[in-house]
Amino acid sequence: MVAPSDLEAPQYTFSTVGFDHVPLAKINFKTLVVASSNDEWVTLERARFFADNWGSEFINIGNAGHINAASGYSEWPAGPEILKTLG
Repeated sequence: MVAPSDLEAPQYTFSTVGFDHVPLAKINFKTLVVASSNDEWVTLERARFFADNWGSEFINIGNAGHINAASGYSEWPAGPEILKTLG
């Protein structure tokens, strides 16, 4: 389960040491891409593009910003429920 960042987006004006272009190869196990419609680090369209290429299920959780601790997420009750769908 991931909230991807688009390292090729224009807002990445700083160095991302250790990261390169986002790989687009299909992932050979069940995966989810959980994305937000107002994420500053990846557009919804780009997140769906990643999910389609990876063969991932795509889940849009609405206006939630970038899904990480720096955005104020700590306990996230919906997260474990989404995670259960991988089973």
